[in-house]
Amino acid sequence: MTKGESSSLKRKHFLKQLSVVLLCAFLFLFPVPSCHPLKIKPIEKIILITLDTTRADRLGCYGYKSIKTPNLDRIAAEGFLFENATCQVPMTLPSHATIMTGLYPPRHGVRNNTNFALGENAQTLAELLKQNGFKTGAAISSFMVHSKFGMAQGFDEFDQKFYIMPFGEPEDWAERRAQETIDATIEWFGRNHNEEKFFYWLHLYDPHQKYDPPYPYADQYVNNPYDGEIAYMDAELGRFFEYLKRIKLYDKTLFLIIGDHGEAFGEHGEYEHQNLIYESTMRIPFIIKMPGANKPKRIEVPVSTVDMFSTVLDLANMKIEGNPDGSSLVPLMKWGGSKWTGIYYIETMAPNLIYGWSSLKGIRSLEWKFIESSRSELYNLSDDPGENENRIDKNP
Repeated sequence: MTKGESSSLKRKHFLKQLSVVLLCAFLFLFPVPSCHPLKIKPIEKIILITLDTTRADRLGCYGYKSIKTPNLDRIAAEGFLFENATCQVPMTLPSHATIMTGLYPPRHGVRNNTNFALGENAQTLAELLKQNGFKTGAAISSFMVHSKFGMAQGFDEFDQKFYIMPFGEPEDWAERRAQETIDATIEWFGRNHNEEKFFYWLHLYDPHQKYDPPYPYADQYVNNPYDGEIAYMDAELGRFFEYLKRIKLYDKTLFLIIGDHGEAFGEHGEYEHQNLIYESTMRIPFIIKMPGANKPKRIEVPVSTVDMFSTVLDLANMKIEGNPDGSSLVPLMKWGGSKWTGIYYIETMAPNLIYGWSSLKGIRSLEWKFIESSRSELYNLSDDPGENENRIDKNP
């Protein structure tokens, strides 16, 4: 290679680095503005359900035929299903920090599990809603979102009793099945169902490794225990929904159901999650059911976990504070996505923080995904949803 060719390659790599830095700066400094709230009665009963490690393409409502998820499918059929939802980072704690703050990880500061925590200066959904008269409660299913990591901010009650340590390892692995978490949730509603305004967070962890569904799901899904975990989780959600119907809350409540990240199963050489940012671990389920009867709608344009914060505040008819990175999805739900930007920042710092490898940062839109690491990658998601052809040379 001549000295001139070497200089040319260095300039080309520098320009690639500069382009992603500038685009990330644009997204951070100029987030898509939120539109005015819907002119409806403010919603006062809100349940947020986060489904840990749940791939969108493993639910019946997203077209998967090898599983029974009738309860999530029913919720989707009664509300809004977002077909192209993405998380910001494929790890439990950072992803939930984004859901609760509406901030990208570089702004809320949580870049990995267990050795980071959401700071007390963070402004969370629970804190803002509590300040506006909402009774707040939560039940979580994994130590990964324990109060020691800042996730209890704003909650009047935060149930975090764990019973299972699947690897016999330190408490980092502590978890509990959906049955126990939903039992705790039903107990909370038994005491608080008469509250005029409430915000409740239910976190379910079952599909996370190790895949070990209880009977009869272990037998029904003997060849795919991950699917069995999701089917079991869905059945327990059905029990919770039936309880809410009995106490006359189901039709009065806003449901927001979202995944925190997916699972790779060998795609691109990754078997679980955290080290790569391909669609297998970044695409998530996202469903919103408004109170009362809804005209169901499937929305194709990209949305993300970072939009949850502004969406909840908008539906509660509250001022959207703190310059969040996401936007309210209410305009999409009402008018569609003809003017929706749908461009999102994604990352994983785990390879660098854990192994000393390169971190990954990227930009995702409906059609394209760009990944910056030790080598640049560009995928056309419309033509290549499996992200098999790196287009960076063809489309520099």
